[in-house]
Amino acid sequence: MIKLCDDATAIGKHLLEIADLLCLDEQFSRAAQKYAEYVTLYPGGQNIEYALFKAIENSFACTLVSDRDQTKTEETLALAESFLKQDHLTTYIDQVVAIRDKCYQKLAESEMSICAFYLNRGEFKPAEKRLNTLRSTWLPKLPTIEPSLISLETDLVLKKEALEQKNNKATQLTHNTAKKQKHMIERF
Repeated sequence: MIKLCDDATAIGKHLLEIADLLCLDEQFSRAAQKYAEYVTLYPGGQNIEYALFKAIENSFACTLVSDRDQTKTEETLALAESFLKQDHLTTYIDQVVAIRDKCYQKLAESEMSICAFYLNRGEFKPAEKRLNTLRSTWLPKLPTIEPSLISLETDLVLKKEALEQKNNKATQLTHNTAKKQKHMIERF
């Protein structure tokens, strides 16, 4: 239908119809692509705000849970933030803010999950880097993560102390063993 049409406005309308049908058919990735295509081809179109919102909404539907790859969440967040920077787009602002906040939450949970993974493996430097990122980047955006962040920081300190005590015991044991060996050599 689009290939046969000569009217640019009708082509844009058909492109949105296709995107809407893909969305109804729960083909969110393809629908997001079609909405984004409309935005690219018709930047001054009358349905630009609708298309941008639907692109964000469908992109968010493609995101994975927080313990999986967060690339799509980051893409959705970038779309939402670019939408919110445009002052003339006001119709869907509340929905876009809600999607942006859900993206923030997923990304922060992902960072906390990765940090916990490093802590469980005893890799403290990467865990500290993740904690610093959580403190500097995500805590200002999501103050509700502070209890979880404090818990992770406490775990880090406790595990570091436990490792230090273990190393001190091993050092003391080695020192005592060396003393005994020296004493036995002196006896003979």
